[in-house]
Amino acid sequence: MNELISPFRRLGRITLAVEPPFRLGVFEVRPAALEISGPQGEEMLEPRVMQVLVALARAHGEPVGRDEMVELCWDGRIVSEDALNRCVARLRKALSADPRVALETIPKIGYRLKVREGAAPEPPSDSGRPQVISAKRSPSKRALLIGATILVFAAAAATSWFLTRPGPARTAQGFRPLTSEPGIESYPALSPTGDVLAYAAASRTHARRDLYMRATRDGEPVRLTDNPLDDYAPAWSWRGDRIAFVRSDGRGQCQILVMSVPGGAERVVGRCVGDSYTRVSWVDEKTLVYSDRPSAGPRRIIESEP
Repeated sequence: MNELISPFRRLGRITLAVEPPFRLGVFEVRPAALEISGPQGEEMLEPRVMQVLVALARAHGEPVGRDEMVELCWDGRIVSEDALNRCVARLRKALSADPRVALETIPKIGYRLKVREGAAPEPPSDSGRPQVISAKRSPSKRALLIGATILVFAAAAATSWFLTRPGPARTAQGFRPLTSEPGIESYPALSPTGDVLAYAAASRTHARRDLYMRATRDGEPVRLTDNPLDDYAPAWSWRGDRIAFVRSDGRGQCQILVMSVPGGAERVVGRCVGDSYTRVSWVDEKTLVYSDRPSAGPRRIIESEP
């Protein structure tokens, strides 16, 4: 029996932070840095524009449909036609220095990125300009010193401008709620893979909380704890197979617990003074740190081995 392969599976999910650099005609594209380098220098692209470029490059000259592009670059959210058109127009401008690189529109289908064969464009040359032979004497040491001073000040001014210039504008393309159950939901924590969300939830304000988890794309919430005390501040281990969290009795005492997910047994790994400042983090798979104030003194960072 033939299995239908979705477009998303064909090209794969795009995570710019781990996407390797690649060549495209005369351009070098570095997705993780949002940079594209070519004959006209280095240019920064907006994250969404870079995702569109990566999706087209992965297709190796094959068409990429509009629906497929929205699934890959906007996670399937509802996106206006103008948003995709703006990304394509921005890419065409960035790639215009190499006429061999063509971003084609395929009517009623989508887009295709092709690199035609041919010689690379020549960089600008001064060979056509008449040469002027100067009969003047070599510049004096004084002139050289003045010129060097001017260059130093110019370099300092350029560096100051580069460090203080505003970064590229970031605009949100859309929003969607991840949870919609009645009650109060707080302390969201994404798994290392980004596809599972752990959080604390209570039926009303100031009520005790339990921990839940759910997939970020769809699915129903799964209850992780059911305890008369207050559970909050979940933190994922690096492998994503355990969660550490805080359990408070509401009378000034709390515990640090670790449980395997989903459905593993709880284990107490530390004790603390319970208040709203207590949090827990993983240093590595064998070490936890959390804030605590075991006496009337200032709060300290405590290390524990779960």
